[in-house]
Amino acid sequence: MKQLIHCVAFLFCALGRFHAQQEKISIHEDQSKYYQNKETPPVEKISVLTGLDILLRDHTELLKGKSIALVTNQTGIDHDGVPNYKRLMAMEKVNLQVIFSPEHGLFGEAAAGQKVSYNQNAFNLPEVISLYGKTRKPTPKMLHGIQLIIYDIQDIGSRFYTYITTLGLIMEAAGEQNIPVLVLDRPNPIRGDIIAGPLLDMNYKTFVGYYPIPIRYGGTIGDMAKKIKSNIGADNLLNDLSDSFKSNIDETSSIIKDFLFNIESTVKDEEIKEEAKELINNINRELTLFFKQTNEKISKTYDSLSEKDESKFEEE
Repeated sequence: MKQLIHCVAFLFCALGRFHAQQEKISIHEDQSKYYQNKETPPVEKISVLTGLDILLRDHTELLKGKSIALVTNQTGIDHDGVPNYKRLMAMEKVNLQVIFSPEHGLFGEAAAGQKVSYNQNAFNLPEVISLYGKTRKPTPKMLHGIQLIIYDIQDIGSRFYTYITTLGLIMEAAGEQNIPVLVLDRPNPIRGDIIAGPLLDMNYKTFVGYYPIPIRYGGTIGDMAKKIKSNIGADNLLNDLSDSFKSNIDETSSIIKDFLFNIESTVKDEEIKEEAKELINNINRELTLFFKQTNEKISKTYDSLSEKDESKFEEE
């Protein structure tokens, strides 16, 4: 009897796990369903034109007569919510030859880490190739006949999203085939003027962390593309980081000075005043040490990458 109970319990758990796996949907689909019927609170609306909007409004001559590869997903929409590939397919004298999709798929339908593939005729689209699987960098065969690559994906501003790695690999493949890349910029949703978090130790370089950048690297996807083009990890990026940290030091020092002045002028109890000043000075020392150590790490990273670049140049 006990064996029968154990068998039934095991079967129940196994079926439950199987059912859970079958029902699993991506976080993007889950969020979409959540917000579908949720009322949007009244806010002041401003109009923001993305790189896609500006391209289609002012620079269509860049597309005419060309065979194009488009790197995108469900975020690549214009100001009316129309997908970029539909806009391109509707244009005369524009040949959208292939669409490359990043992690999570062209429609955001895949869960994290899930591999996807597409039937060319299923969506009435050109050939769709996933760059999240065995192939993460387009091959020369995939780019045969391509005259322009367009990258249009909403960035998240965080190093852990793999879209910036896909961008870099696209640019590498394009450079090898002498194909221009047009990166359509979009706003950084967590602000582009703040850099925060430690630099990636390149001993732990993966597809999830591909460049020696902080967790929150600032700027937009267009800025990132410029840094990749200028040999990311060398002067360009590291000098930006160093300048940013110096700016943060100056700003922090100014805030602390103001705070100390306010304590001096408003707090009457001398004992409390001294304790507060000591606490603020301790915080100032800790922050100064942190900024110093971070700048040292930036310098070491630059020296290390410079040595690698020199050795690579000597080998060639």
